[in-house]
Amino acid sequence: ASVAAKLGDAAVAELVGEDKFCTGLAGQAAIDRLAVTLAAAASVPTPRVQVIDSKVINAFAAPGGQVILTRGVIAAVEGPEGLAGVMAHEFGHVHEDHGMRGVARAAGLHLLAMVATGNSKLGSAGAGVLSIANTRAFERAADAEAARILGNAGFGTGGLRDFLAGVDKQPSARGFL
Repeated sequence: ASVAAKLGDAAVAELVGEDKFCTGLAGQAAIDRLAVTLAAAASVPTPRVQVIDSKVINAFAAPGGQVILTRGVIAAVEGPEGLAGVMAHEFGHVHEDHGMRGVARAAGLHLLAMVATGNSKLGSAGAGVLSIANTRAFERAADAEAARILGNAGFGTGGLRDFLAGVDKQPSARGFL
């Protein structure tokens, strides 16, 4: 497996933790059909999309082209257009390779901050602050890419817009999307 796939597997294992993956065949088949449609519209290989049994409203793209959705995010979206919007946002992260770029940037920022401060603890704090700004830029880029993907796939952006408006009222949730 590639370095990105190995990093993605490790990230998924850490983030999923004790939660279990959903194994319903009908639900996975519907997710897979939507993934194929969105991946074609995004011009990316179809990511592996899995659902974890968690009530937390969350979704993320891991290095190596993996997308994880929670049951909570699926329950929070309004119909197929909302789910397509969330998935398109995550596919935007895949298209822009944000997973690997984030890993490389965080490692580089940590090293740079350590050299600049001479202190690994302060270096970590500095790298963390810069990574947050980088993450915001990634989120804006993924939102823009999601709009393109949704348009290419024949979906409107209303479902994603409505979902994000609701999530923005819950600041703790938005940081993970």
